Amino acid sequence: MHIFLTGAAGIIGSYTAKYLLLKGHSITAVDIHPLPEDLKLPAGSIFVQADCTDFQALEKALLQVPCDGVIHLGAIPNPRTGSDDRITHNVNVTASYNVLRTAADQGIKRIVQASSINATGVLYTHESRRKFEELPLTEKSPLTPEDPYSIICEIQADSICRLYDDVRISSLRFHHTCDAKYAVERSRHEDLWSWTSLEAAARACLLGVEANESSFSRGHEAFYILHDNLIFGKASKEIGEGFYDAELSSGMDPDTVTAKELVQLYYPGTKLKEDWWSEGNERRSLFDNSKAKRMLGWYHEK
Repeated sequence: MHIFLTGAAGIIGSYTAKYLLLKGHSITAVDIHPLPEDLKLPAGSIFVQADCTDFQALEKALLQVPCDGVIHLGAIPNPRTGSDDRITHNVNVTASYNVLRTAADQGIKRIVQASSINATGVLYTHESRRKFEELPLTEKSPLTPEDPYSIICEIQADSICRLYDDVRISSLRFHHTCDAKYAVERSRHEDLWSWTSLEAAARACLLGVEANESSFSRGHEAFYILHDNLIFGKASKEIGEGFYDAELSSGMDPDTVTAKELVQLYYPGTKLKEDWWSEGNERRSLFDNSKAKRMLGWYHEK
């Protein structure tokens, strides 16, 4: 396949570009920034330096090589990187609509976009309002975000699929996409102690484009793309940057504490799906990723 990939100069985007090339696909790599030096495009793949908020430049890039699918990863990834929330909103929401609408207009049926776990109100929701009706969170959990873009990009995907009823869009709710060591160091209750590896994210992007027609034929679907288990341990207990959590004074061992114990400590009174945790699996994630396994054939680890 030839895949149109935005955000190709970013951390997730450049890894995904390499993954797609490794799997034998060609790409149109798009980013407002130059590609990293270690990302070399072979014959049949091209780079277009363009801003996804400029729909005319985007359309011109999309028309250069016929594409079988689109993976949209071009965005400001973190509302706390110093940008005003309104800038993050204007960039991410506009870029998402431009990519989805332009691709659909050009007859591309298979589209993937990066979304966020914050659609259900996690990291960027104020501590006093970070409450959950039930854990683990699923794609059917109430959407209560306070970040500037996540739920809006998913609503836009719904609208595109109503406009073009043969288009299929996968919104992938990544979280803490990095290597395992970094994930452990950053582990904290605001994130519900979860993460996504770069390889798992890239694989989900390709599977979203390749999804079997019998399991996901049309319409928009959101998917949690996260590890099956908590990421938590002694490495995350170094003092600094707010990662010094309450279990240090509670007597809990970070390497053995269970998901239920953490919920009781940080989110007391939260309803738990009792059959989700079982003996030998007490550190199972507080996010349910089974929908991605069922519909995309995705697993965090092969």
